[in-house]
Amino acid sequence: MLARMDPALLERVGDFTRQCHGSVVTIFAIGFIPIMMLVGVAVDYSRANEVRSALQAAIDAAVLAGAKDGSTTWTDTALKMFNGNAAIKASSVSTPSFVKNADGSYSGTAAAAVATALLGIVNIPSITVKVAATAAGTLGDDSCILTLDQNKSVSDVSLVLNVAPKMNLTGCGLGSYTSLDFHGHDCNTRI
Repeated sequence: MLARMDPALLERVGDFTRQCHGSVVTIFAIGFIPIMMLVGVAVDYSRANEVRSALQAAIDAAVLAGAKDGSTTWTDTALKMFNGNAAIKASSVSTPSFVKNADGSYSGTAAAAVATALLGIVNIPSITVKVAATAAGTLGDDSCILTLDQNKSVSDVSLVLNVAPKMNLTGCGLGSYTSLDFHGHDCNTRI
């Protein structure tokens, strides 16, 4: 093939390879493509990681809400919570799947395809991210009476029972996140 080329052209190519002036431009031109690919990978990976974090937060909240619900429709509660928190900038977010495990815990998984900006040039249109969460099932709160005082100190009295209160709390309890005061005696009060 070289024999068929014009001798003047071969001489110019030979001169070009022997010259050392301007070699930085040639090296930069050759190295520019891999450098741009590395920048593209960094930008697109960073964006995929951001979407993964948001997706993880959404699936965590959903599984916790479903575990707290614990009813037969816990998956509906979990899905509503996921959809409420899944404001994720991605190409597509799959519908999450939720299961109640044999040990009583609750699990959920979700995935999203994150559209790439710069990796699309090399035929990588998206990056898939997957997340999973598990929450332990809880026993129901057995409080019949629960007192809460928002923004109060623990020493603040939230419930005062005077004289001889008549309460039968068999099978449930009295719970308070602040203090309780009992005045009088415990006639017929079972707590």
